Amino acid sequence: MSSPKVDIIIPAYNQGDYLKESVESALAQTWENLEIIIIDDGSTDDTAEVGRSFADPRVTYIYQDNKGLSGARNTGLEHSTGEYVSFLDSDDLFFPTKIQNLLNLFDQNPEIGLAAGDSTLIDDHGQPIGKTYGDGLPNNPTGWLQGNRFHVGAVLVKKEWLDKVEPFDESLRACEDWDMWLRLSIAGCKMAWLPEMVSMYRVHGQQMTRETMRMKSAMFSVLDKTFNRDDLGESWRAEEAKARSSALIKAAARAFLSGDKVQAGEDFAEAVRINPQLANGQADQIVQTFLGWAHAPSSTDPYQYMVDVFDQMPADLNISAEKKQALLGDLAVNLAFENFAKGEKSKTKKYVHETAKIAPTRLINRKLCGIYFRSLLSG
Repeated sequence: MSSPKVDIIIPAYNQGDYLKESVESALAQTWENLEIIIIDDGSTDDTAEVGRSFADPRVTYIYQDNKGLSGARNTGLEHSTGEYVSFLDSDDLFFPTKIQNLLNLFDQNPEIGLAAGDSTLIDDHGQPIGKTYGDGLPNNPTGWLQGNRFHVGAVLVKKEWLDKVEPFDESLRACEDWDMWLRLSIAGCKMAWLPEMVSMYRVHGQQMTRETMRMKSAMFSVLDKTFNRDDLGESWRAEEAKARSSALIKAAARAFLSGDKVQAGEDFAEAVRINPQLANGQADQIVQTFLGWAHAPSSTDPYQYMVDVFDQMPADLNISAEKKQALLGDLAVNLAFENFAKGEKSKTKKYVHETAKIAPTRLINRKLCGIYFRSLLSG
């Protein structure tokens, strides 16, 4: 392929502690024809000092009064002159071959306008936490109505496609990237998926639980503006109930994480009410969805999370007591072994005790009894 220029836009707001490492990961790309545009969105810490410290001529630093994440990205796009654009939040990182590997997808598929890959989740110290973020592409473009599919840092997009749609929605305080990919898909932008890690997404402490109501509001703002479009095709409109129900399931999942079981139960029930198809053979799929959320980085007790889910589950879903017991039993056993492997002896004992209560026949497992008694002895 030729050597197209790639612009990497880095919005930064009071992220001086992470910005240097983020920019360095962009400079370390094996693809060298790039410009890094740092948009300092009114920071009051040392972000300006860090942003101006790079001697590499490929780094451009721009300061503006605070406009929010979307506003910062839009300013970056206004200064972008490359053929391709990538977005890197100031606390996240790129793998060295991210740009090269995604450009290869464009070379193989000239008709696509966007390519993306997987992301690995890291903690405040940059250490992987054993989880990833990336669901690939939906089987049908309307599948974008079900929610975001990948992290913004995992994307490479042709600038000409970004010029065809409205810029990032500055009224949104979350989900602005999902809104952009959704609008690109509606506009006809073809996309490609790379099943490889291309970026590192930093998860901060209780980040998810802090954002419960903000995320719910943003999700429905995106859906409202989408279904209010005059040019939206009928195949998209036919998915409205399913889309809103999916958003409510996600809202319920976050509410469970934040400990608001009442709100979670209300969102859960509303999801089933507006999309009765959920009660027709989809209960197992919904349970698996919540089970994934139970293991989210901000989840402190996956077992109790699922207990709460079952307590608030609408009766219409028809999950038998035996199936609930079996799932909780499996979960308790798995958590016992996981925590023993981590050296968490008290948690190991806790989950063995839960196993004894919910599924006592599992205690026949010699390995389970073995880790329990070793935890007792080491304790």
